[in-house]
This record gives sequence, structure tokens and C-alpha cells, in this order.
Amino acid sequence: MRPEPVVSEADLLAQEHVRPEDVLRLPGITQGYDKDI
Repeated sequence: MRPEPVVSEADLLAQEHVRPEDVLRLPGITQGYDKDI
């Protein structure tokens, strides 16, 4: 079994409180990217 991925407090906060400007900083998330440009 693989160990569970380490989730930092910053990651939890990013998931709970995602603002449009924060979405651009999150890797792998491109939804809404074109709208902000």
C-alpha cells in the first residue's frame, strides 16, 4: 500500500476557500482560467 499523500494546512485552506485569483496559482486547475485573463 502507498502511504497517504501529505496534505498541508495551506492545501486544506486552498480547497476550502478558493478565490478566483487563487485558482491561477493552483497547479492542475485550469477551469475559469480563460475568464480571468
